Amino acid sequence: MRASPPGGPLNELREGQPDRLEILVTCREELAEFLSGALGMSTDALKEELAGGKTVADLAEEKGLSTEDLIKSVAAKIEEIADRLAAEGEITTTQAERIKARSTSLASMLVHDGLRRMSPPFRRPGSE
Repeated sequence: MRASPPGGPLNELREGQPDRLEILVTCREELAEFLSGALGMSTDALKEELAGGKTVADLAEEKGLSTEDLIKSVAAKIEEIADRLAAEGEITTTQAERIKARSTSLASMLVHDGLRRMSPPFRRPGSE
């Protein structure tokens, strides 16, 4: 996990307006491991494919997997992560609920474009 300010790695999630991408960035390696497992490939192979310009949706299609089912499973993983971070005190329960309310849209973005934009080394566009 990246270095974080006092108060936890998701301290940037402001009450009322959480940064929707922050959970994806903070938990990128965990999500990459989850996705690589779902796709039946190593995390390194996933990162190489994403760096080559493919999306997770492209990879799922190549493997004959349903993008819709993948989005559902990624949304469930995001919700699991949000619950865990709230239980660990890294985010508030209100923040966790807001993330969970957006889990399907976050998962869809991740599958269709988000992880590719953060690859490698899974940084936000424009960050150094």
